[in-house]
Amino acid sequence: MSDEIVTRMLDDEIQIEERSGGQAKITGYGCVFNNVYPIGDGAYERILPQALDNADMTQTECRYNHSNDFILGDVPTNTLQLRPDARGLYYSTDFDDGDPDFVKCRSKIRKGLVKGSSIGMKIDHSFPTMEDGKTIYNIDRISYVRDLGPVNTPANSQAPVSCRAHEDARKEYERIEATRKRRENKTM
Repeated sequence: MSDEIVTRMLDDEIQIEERSGGQAKITGYGCVFNNVYPIGDGAYERILPQALDNADMTQTECRYNHSNDFILGDVPTNTLQLRPDARGLYYSTDFDDGDPDFVKCRSKIRKGLVKGSSIGMKIDHSFPTMEDGKTIYNIDRISYVRDLGPVNTPANSQAPVSCRAHEDARKEYERIEATRKRRENKTM
């Protein structure tokens, strides 16, 4: 795998949780396990539940639209909480009324302009499968999560994805299947 950080958009509900005493949180899921989504050029991707088992999330930041200029929280300062669960990677960051970026972000979420969450990650390992004529890359190992957070629009699904071309995936799948069939024939 390349050292490239890739981003993925999740068209999923993002919320502002109002707490007693006026404390609010921005919450969402940076990724949802087993959710198949398009990554462009006729290929798809799915993050498997075990992908985060050994992922480094000690420096992860919550960023609005992946912007370095719009950091909402981070793990080192304990202003971002991450929790992998059965659904995916849940995140929560405390709302700061004194920060104009938070005020803007909350306003956009309430207006429905923010459509979901996105994750920036380094993929350590994935493998292709063919399902219903579609190439699906199954991510089973992420080395670290750089950032996640609310986004207005999806990450560019037409951009190159970790040097994985659709035709290369098809060839890799065919190679894996040929090897599997040879092994099956040897055991018969």
